[in-house]
Amino acid sequence: MTGEMTESMIEEGGEFHEWAENIKEDVKKIEEESNGKLKFKEMRPWDKYQGPYASVEIKGKNDKIWDVSPRGQWGQKVLYLEGRDWVGAPFELAGAIRGEEVAQRVVENQKKQLEEEF
Repeated sequence: MTGEMTESMIEEGGEFHEWAENIKEDVKKIEEESNGKLKFKEMRPWDKYQGPYASVEIKGKNDKIWDVSPRGQWGQKVLYLEGRDWVGAPFELAGAIRGEEVAQRVVENQKKQLEEEF
């Protein structure tokens, strides 16, 4: 069996719908808290192991946001903004997108910590 994920798997009633909806909710929070500098476009399937991702636009450029939360640890939302190579909670990513230097350092450092763990 391959890890392929289809569009129907993230739609309502699909095996990974809840995962996709959780990411979408978090990205919508980032959209709001970043004062529109990030815009949610759509959820896209990827694979069963890495999950779906949110297709977004950040300051006019296309990007992706992935869920990299530790599995089985509820309440610890950790997202990965691929184009910027940033890792953080939704509020940390929103601050970094707004240009807050402290938030940018936090999301850059969390990416380094994540790499060290694996």
